[in-house]
Amino acid sequence: MKPNEKKAKEQFSRYVRLRDCIKTTGSVDYGKCVTCGEVKHISELHCGHFISGRGNSLFFEETNSAAQCGECNTSLGGNPEVYRMEMIKKYGLEEVKRLESLRHVPVKIREGEFKDKFTFYKAKFNDLVSNN
Repeated sequence: MKPNEKKAKEQFSRYVRLRDCIKTTGSVDYGKCVTCGEVKHISELHCGHFISGRGNSLFFEETNSAAQCGECNTSLGGNPEVYRMEMIKKYGLEEVKRLESLRHVPVKIREGEFKDKFTFYKAKFNDLVSNN
C-alpha cells in the first residue's frame, strides 16, 4: 500500500469510529458496535465495512462504513446478516441495494486523490473533535 493510500484509509477509519461513537453514545471515547451493540472504547473499535473489500468502489463510502467491534468485524467476518439488517434500519433498503450493486465495481484512485481524501477526512474528524 502506498503511503498516501495508507494515510487516507487510516484517517477515514478514525473519522468513522469517532462519528459513530458520538452518534451512538454521545461520547468521543466510547461507541456501540453496529452489529452486536456492545459499547467499546474507541481504541477497540474498527471501521467495519458493510460491503468489504479494500479495492472496491465502496471503501470511502460513508454509508458503507460503521464502528464495529473486533469480534464482529474480524472473528465473525463482519457479521454480515446482522450488519445488513442494521443498515436497512439506518439507511433504508434502497441504499442497501445501491451499495450491494456496487460490490464488484473496481475503482482506481490516483495518488493525488488519496492526498485529497486524507485532507478531507482529517478536516471532518477535526470538526467532530472541536464540536464535541
